[in-house]
Amino acid sequence: MAKRRNNFLASDQAKFYSGDCYFFQYSYPGDDKEEHLIGTWFGKKSVEVAKIKVEYIALREDVIL
Repeated sequence: MAKRRNNFLASDQAKFYSGDCYFFQYSYPGDDKEEHLIGTWFGKKSVEVAKIKVEYIALREDVIL
């Protein structure tokens, strides 16, 4: 499966919607290699299927990195 990344416009950053789930990855230079912070956010009105999918993506990315 090809990686798909969406970059948000500056005006849309930090906006979270209650019906959505989000996966995020922040990469930064470490001492000897690039480091990564991976996280998820689940909207109050998000459905269980979306939550499971985002959790799967986060776990898969953690293994890859």
